[in-house]
Amino acid sequence: MEKREIKVGGIQMKTMPGSTKREKVEHSLPLIEKASKEGCKIILHGELCDTDYEKFYKKDPAYFELAEPIPGPTTEAVGDGVKAIEI
Repeated sequence: MEKREIKVGGIQMKTMPGSTKREKVEHSLPLIEKASKEGCKIILHGELCDTDYEKFYKKDPAYFELAEPIPGPTTEAVGDGVKAIEI
């Protein structure tokens, strides 16, 4: 069997407390684009990357309402790149 290599990129960034979801996604789009241009076929982002992570320490079920479907606004924004983000 022929050996196959896939380049994987990981994105880790500050949580940006107090910033909006839109600001967080807009901040991450250039990082995703850079990883893609560098040949990454799989790009992993940190968990809860579009939220204020510390809110989830409470484990309050009310925060489940922040979850989005897939596909949803954030996955569509990433898929479309720098086009208008409706979040």
